Amino acid sequence: RRDWFETGFFRLLALPGRLSYGMYILHTCVLFFLWNFLKNKNVVLDMFIFSITTIFISYCSYNLFEMPMNLYLRNKINPRMIRKVGR
Repeated sequence: RRDWFETGFFRLLALPGRLSYGMYILHTCVLFFLWNFLKNKNVVLDMFIFSITTIFISYCSYNLFEMPMNLYLRNKINPRMIRKVGR
């Protein structure tokens, strides 16, 4: 494993892959709650707001639920495995 893969540039490139499942699952909820707000005539602005909101909620879900639960379950299955996953 090379240290330059751990730089901020490559971590930024990997971020959409980490968030993609959360975006897939949560985008319908975001659209449901923002629908009345997004019924404007400016489609580009509405799509931007929808995308940023979906990415933000997916980011929060990944950091506050998915990764802690992933590490917890991995520790329960194999307590000797002490490594950071996804970092």
